[in-house]
Amino acid sequence: MFDAINVETYYSTWQVLLAAEVADAGVHIRINLGDKATFQRTMEALDAGRLPHGSGPSYDFAPFHAARRFAEHQAALDAVVWFAEERSRVLSDIIKVQGGGRFRLRPTQSAQYEQETVALSAAAVGRFTVNLDQLVAAIRFLVERWSEWKREGRPLIADGYQAVLAKAVILARLAGNVNFAELRDRIGRVGGWFKPALDVIWPDWAAEEKERVHVTLKASLATVGSTSVSDADITAFVDFLAKEGQEALFWRLRSFEEHALRGNEFAIEAMKSDVQGLSVVVEHIAAALGGTGTQLFQKFRHLWKDSQVLRLLDRSHVTDLRKQYTLPSNWAAQKAAFQALRAEPGGEIVADLVAAHRIRASVHEALPEDDHFELEAFFVGLMRAALLTFLQVRG
Repeated sequence: MFDAINVETYYSTWQVLLAAEVADAGVHIRINLGDKATFQRTMEALDAGRLPHGSGPSYDFAPFHAARRFAEHQAALDAVVWFAEERSRVLSDIIKVQGGGRFRLRPTQSAQYEQETVALSAAAVGRFTVNLDQLVAAIRFLVERWSEWKREGRPLIADGYQAVLAKAVILARLAGNVNFAELRDRIGRVGGWFKPALDVIWPDWAAEEKERVHVTLKASLATVGSTSVSDADITAFVDFLAKEGQEALFWRLRSFEEHALRGNEFAIEAMKSDVQGLSVVVEHIAAALGGTGTQLFQKFRHLWKDSQVLRLLDRSHVTDLRKQYTLPSNWAAQKAAFQALRAEPGGEIVADLVAAHRIRASVHEALPEDDHFELEAFFVGLMRAALLTFLQVRG
């Protein structure tokens, strides 16, 4: 690392983080250099070796404190980098015979990689004379600095810390013979977060997606005026999805939110695809619940026992609505029919079930809907259909 008057030589990749800290250290002066007169006065003052008039320097001592902390954890960080580099060399040696491209490691190759990784973890802590306590302390320090850069809105430096943290966590787990949960709890809450720091850096995907589904369903049920479904009911449903391998619903909701909330002018087409894709997921959920039949409606009919819902499903106008297996050209009229159905006693549930069936039966055709909010309504309606069917089966 050097500039016009300073040169500093580093020897290890973890010191890239130290260099980032040093580069941000020093005295900072904020002046409006966009004004020509101010710019001229500032340059004249600096050339003369004095501060510009009216400038208020600020002193950032955090990088200096960080530099001292790096020195405290030097041995542990050296061990982490040595372990990571040697582990990478092991993998390179194993796969060099593959000739490039994408491939799976053979069982013997995976076993060799695992065995040599464990051996390297022991060699690393022995080579640099560090123990689990020192590795945990180094991880806590790295988390503190990651948190600082994360809050400062400096993602590249934060990502650099995270990359070193990932290697440190692997080494600590192997060298200390602890699993991730044990190490996470030992590191604890660092950096001002309200949950364990490692859960902040590497969130539990399943837990986050379950929460996303839970919040969406709860809001949807409140909108349609349903008060009979409890938080415990929704929790049981999302747990069922995870247990039965129906995480596709999690992915569909995540995708729909991404398109609906952070998409561009082409997002409507993606939202349509998400709605149709979710209808397929709903049929898979119905099958996992024990529903039989070749059509989604038949599965619903088999699973539902509520007499009011069954009577309404057999009404002639509902039968006509569900038997339209392709989406008609008079889509607006069909939507109006769904809306009228929702106004009948028990109609909210039946409308969701029939709409799910209609959309599922017509996935080979483009969904004739271009209204953002209408697509949202159909999407959450599909989610409700799956939830309420689950609750019907559970009893």
